[in-house]
Amino acid sequence: MRAKQLEALLKSIKPGDKISTTSGIVGTVVAVKEKTVSIRSADSKLEILKSAVSEITERAGEPSESKS
Repeated sequence: MRAKQLEALLKSIKPGDKISTTSGIVGTVVAVKEKTVSIRSADSKLEILKSAVSEITERAGEPSESKS
């Protein structure tokens, strides 16, 4: 069940989404490719494997659920 949820999550990633990775990096999606995602975190731009995305913390264009 978890594999299908993760697959659906990875297919729904789009530029502007805020994500966190399995290694703890938090960033905003800049571009989505077939197997990788480019994100901006602080002042760095990183290209990570889609499989490293653990969750989408905020969808582009939607207000965040938690203010921190």
